[in-house]
Amino acid sequence: MECSAHEQARLTAVQATRKWGRIALIGEGGTMSADFAPSRDMIHDQKTMYGSWVTNLWRMEELLERLARWGVHPADLITHRFSLDDAPKAYELMASGKCGKVAVCFDEELEG
Repeated sequence: MECSAHEQARLTAVQATRKWGRIALIGEGGTMSADFAPSRDMIHDQKTMYGSWVTNLWRMEELLERLARWGVHPADLITHRFSLDDAPKAYELMASGKCGKVAVCFDEELEG
C-alpha cells in the first residue's frame, strides 16, 4: 500500500511486491515514470494494481494502528500549509513535485 504519491515510493511498492501480489496506490497526484517497466515489474509476476482516492474504514483502522505502533505522526510529514483561499497555489506546488505533503487547512489550523 503506497500513500505518499512520490514517484520513487510508487516504484518501490511495485518492485517490492511479491509474485501474484497486490499493490494499492492511495491518494492523488504524483507520477510513475522512473524506471517502471510494465513487463518486468507487473506482467511477468502476475501482479495486480489498484488505485483509490481513499481507503475503506477497516483498512483505515489498520493504518491508524500501524501509525501508532511505529510512532509516525502524519502532521510531521506536512511541509506546506495553505488556506482554502490559496488552494490553487497548493495544487500548483503539489503538481510541481517540489514539496512533501501539502495540506489545505481551515484558518485555525494554519495558526498552529
